[in-house]
Amino acid sequence: MLPIAAFFIQSCNEVNSDKKELVIPKMPASVDAVKAEIKNKSYEVIDVGTIDLFNEFNWASASKDTSKFYTDYIAERKGFTLQFLNDSTAKANDEKKIFEATYNLEKDTSAAVLLNLQYVDSSFSFNPGEPMMMTSTYKIRGIDNNSLLLETPREMNRRKVILLMKKK
Repeated sequence: MLPIAAFFIQSCNEVNSDKKELVIPKMPASVDAVKAEIKNKSYEVIDVGTIDLFNEFNWASASKDTSKFYTDYIAERKGFTLQFLNDSTAKANDEKKIFEATYNLEKDTSAAVLLNLQYVDSSFSFNPGEPMMMTSTYKIRGIDNNSLLLETPREMNRRKVILLMKKK
């Protein structure tokens, strides 16, 4: 019995040692703290992940999935950038389109802060020639001087997609 337990413990240690350790920023202290931190900053994605049912992060950098769908999706999400121009306007680069947006921050029911980006999307319209005003809401699940952890409105395999971003 002891050799089996030793093998199991050794196997678990090998799995943990293979994973790339990412530094995850702490939950935001307040809406005002987030507003002060993001003003006049730009962020780019350094890793993409999902959140499972147990609220644990599963990062693409630690995944062994090499399917074309997965790698293409991760590459597309890594192209996402956010530039906060001041305390109410931002630019988002998503799917190789640049959107100029206004944003506001509000407290979520959890410890996160909601980031609402409002922008005109000329590619989406119910009436031809009339661009649609769109709102995308992200949860800021972590922030510090150099990084931002965003839960996106997107899903992959029924799991919320998260982006770990660093300051440019």
